[in-house]
Formats: sequence, structure tokens, C-alpha cells
Amino acid sequence: MKLKLFYIGLTLLLLQSCSHKMSYSSITEPIDDKKVIALSGQRFPWVVEIEQRLKNKGFTVLRYSSVQRVTEKAPDKDISYQQASARYVVQLNGFAPLEWAFRCMGGGYKFNYISAEVIDTKTNQSIYSFNDSGYSENCPPVSGSIFTDLVDGINGLWKN
Repeated sequence: MKLKLFYIGLTLLLLQSCSHKMSYSSITEPIDDKKVIALSGQRFPWVVEIEQRLKNKGFTVLRYSSVQRVTEKAPDKDISYQQASARYVVQLNGFAPLEWAFRCMGGGYKFNYISAEVIDTKTNQSIYSFNDSGYSENCPPVSGSIFTDLVDGINGLWKN
């Protein structure tokens, strides 16, 4: 009986270790601005999980980063440019089967991959990158921490 429990535990440990998390931040100073971001990407059910967790961390989450035309008058010329409503955009991409046969019993997801990139629209630079695979939260008994890790990484960009 003890040997059987050992093999079950070992199997669960091996399944949990299938994650390939990687994150990278390119900023040296925390962002000292409002926590307003836009989510870009397909509206899969798991995106709602990420959106809700961002809101719980104090973010205002916009669905689209709308763009408006701005014209500034200067003494010698007029300057016209596109201005985004949210300076920071999170580009989400991932694949987790949504069919009931592939979903976790607790409501979570098994991701083949998930990636997120935070883009500063003012500089057009990627300031944060996140990649992972495996199980999300609510996947007993092999639950991962994909959503928590992603949101904590984004939140860590801002000065709290």
C-alpha cells in the first residue's frame, strides 16, 4: 500500500514538473503610472480568469486599446499622431482545449502553451514577456500557478 502511494505521488510530481515557465522584464525602474492596461488577443474563457486577477490587483482593464487622432499646434507646424487610450497593452496568446473531456475537474485548464507580452505603446517596446505550459489553478490534484505567476509578473512592473 505504501509503495502504491509512493508511485502515485511520484507520478503527480512528474506531471507537475512538465511546466516550462519563462518570464523576462526589460525595465530597470518600476512604472510610476496608473494601473491601466488593455488586453489584446482572442477572448477565450481563460482570459476572463486573467482579467479578474488583474482587477483584483488594482488594474483597470480595457478590452481594447482604442486609438484617437491627436493634433498639437506648434508655432511653426502642426503635429498629428495616433494616441492610444491605454499606454500598456498585454498581448495574450495560448492554447488550452476547451472541450469538457480535456478540462480539469475543478474548472482549470491544461495549457499546451500560454504567452503574454506587455507592450509600452509610447515607446513601442516589449517590457515584459511570459511563457509557460502545463496546468492552471483549479486542476486538482496537479494544479499549477500559471494565472498567478502571469498576473504577479505584470503587477511587479508597477510601483506599488
